[in-house]
Amino acid sequence: MVSWFSYREAIEEGCFLQLPLFGVDALTRAVAARGLADHPIGLSWEPLDREWLMPPVAYSRIESLASALHLTALEEESLILRDEHGYLEWEGNALTHLYAHWQLLSAARLEATLRAALH
Repeated sequence: MVSWFSYREAIEEGCFLQLPLFGVDALTRAVAARGLADHPIGLSWEPLDREWLMPPVAYSRIESLASALHLTALEEESLILRDEHGYLEWEGNALTHLYAHWQLLSAARLEATLRAALH
């Protein structure tokens, strides 16, 4: 039987220790540094999460969650995996939205696709 990728398994295996998950501000800076600041999706990440276009890996109840604490936070339900729990409203819940570095590739591809669709 095929075993599909899961963020829970990745966190349990320590996959984000060398390249930690990062928040929306860091994602916005990284996207801008790659020249995507003017892309047609703007810099509002919430609609991209809601529509499954570029959802975060997880939502964290802890603002600065070190990678070494991800497993404990999962067990305590302070770290909520997006692919397990689905979309959570961004407004009024004080959650930190965490992304992975590989999602920067997705941002570039999404930008190109949306730019082509608008023309």
